[in-house]
Amino acid sequence: MKILLVNLPWKNADRWGVRAGSRWPHIKDATEENYLAFPFYLAYAAALLRKNGFDAVIIDAIAQRLSYGDFLKKTEELKPDLLVAETSTVPCLSL
Repeated sequence: MKILLVNLPWKNADRWGVRAGSRWPHIKDATEENYLAFPFYLAYAAALLRKNGFDAVIIDAIAQRLSYGDFLKKTEELKPDLLVAETSTVPCLSL
């Protein structure tokens, strides 16, 4: 079974988001241009899957700066049996 683990693309205009490995998901500002969190949970899950005989692949679309279209193209090329996405919600700062 081929399992694809992904950090989905997240871009707003010309700025990229930070999700996997980050405690506070957000769109990066100019001072964070070089900041990129490592997707620890995806890497750990892939290692465990591989150790147990699964074909596990990771796409970190944010690190690779993949557009939504390029991400979908890569996903279609890999033809996974299962896709697992790292997700998070932005904290509500005001009500």
